[in-house]
Amino acid sequence: MGDIARSAIGGAWTVLVGWLLPTALNVSLFVVAVWPSLRRTGWSVKLWPAGVTPLSVGVLGISVLLGLALNALQNPLYRVLEGYVLWPSPLYARGCARRRQTKQDLQDRLTLIRLERQEREDRLAPDDASRLTALRANTRIARAARKDRRRTAIQRALLRERLARYPVDDAHLAPTALGNAIRRFEEYGYDRFRLDTQVMWNELAGNAPDQVRRQVDLARANVDFFVALLYGHCAVVLCAAVALTAPRPDPMSRCFSRPLACKSS
Repeated sequence: MGDIARSAIGGAWTVLVGWLLPTALNVSLFVVAVWPSLRRTGWSVKLWPAGVTPLSVGVLGISVLLGLALNALQNPLYRVLEGYVLWPSPLYARGCARRRQTKQDLQDRLTLIRLERQEREDRLAPDDASRLTALRANTRIARAARKDRRRTAIQRALLRERLARYPVDDAHLAPTALGNAIRRFEEYGYDRFRLDTQVMWNELAGNAPDQVRRQVDLARANVDFFVALLYGHCAVVLCAAVALTAPRPDPMSRCFSRPLACKSS
């Protein structure tokens, strides 16, 4: 029973942090920034009549419902951000080409740093000398190299960390940074150990220690939080655009319908 309770609490925590909390933040933002403009329209009065449900209760209920719906639809939501769904073919190809060029630039910058260090230590081979000359002739790499030379060793190590977020094989590149990071994670097991972690994931998770599974769930919850926050912000922006184009009620018609209120005002 204790293991079942801990599993339920852990699952509820990831759902709460990953989906319900960002949804509540977006709903609150909508109520504060957009709803005051929409509540003056006729259809919003019919949708949410005054005095039926307190606003706080409505915000809580809508946040829970939308958060659970986003949690159930998380796979399609991720697919869109990864670049696999709803991306036109020209845009997909352009994004992959841009990511491929970024990856190649990172590799060239790291190669240039290594070759320049060997040149200072008089350990530069003839073949590497021609490679160094070609990299210095590349205006894009040379422009970045001027900044890299002023970086510390730790700051240069961050370049390797950025390169590690891309798949090893260029054929697996995705058009977005999120897609490449997830693809790198998916292909790491096969690239290193020839083990398909996607097929064997349930078996691997079942044999992993509880602390490791907990860390994986918390890391996924952090990513889920920003994914849900991003989609919520997009929805709030769309609602704000609708609020700007929504027709406003005529104040004279309100006076004819409620003359006492107009006289008192």
